[in-house]
Amino acid sequence: MREVKVITNLRDPLHFSIFFATSLIFFSLSYSVMATLPGERDNMCVIGGALTLENIVFAVILSLAVGVMLAGFTEMIRTRAFNNKLAITSLSGSAFVLGIFTLFCALCTLPLISFFGISISLWFFTEYVFLFQIASLFLMGFALYLMEYQLGGICFSFSIKQRLKQLFKP
Repeated sequence: MREVKVITNLRDPLHFSIFFATSLIFFSLSYSVMATLPGERDNMCVIGGALTLENIVFAVILSLAVGVMLAGFTEMIRTRAFNNKLAITSLSGSAFVLGIFTLFCALCTLPLISFFGISISLWFFTEYVFLFQIASLFLMGFALYLMEYQLGGICFSFSIKQRLKQLFKP
């Protein structure tokens, strides 16, 4: 079985402490958002309504993934391996933002956001919470997948080209 670099990276005490501290900070931030901001319960916005078991489990998973990402970033900085830096940071950042927006009632808290004069309501975060949480975990998982290749010293695009050549070999 192949060694998973993203996880074995946590054996280093510095990386583990970064992972643990980051996970703890992000979970406490998520918990305070769930407890203090309005959430939907029985089609009503209630303060602390998002404080459910499903949301707590999601917040734990998302916080652990953010901690692993930050520990991996420190290893990437140490080894100066930055081929997919923009893709990894974009995926992990957007996954975290999507995840945070599902932990409270965005419709009640942030009723209207204006982009260049076009107003957008955020009701879809309340309506499709589960889909946004799945999308958030998918994006975070893909970012961790890219980081795994990066920490292993393998170029992701080169690896895909090699696999396609093997698949479609005449």
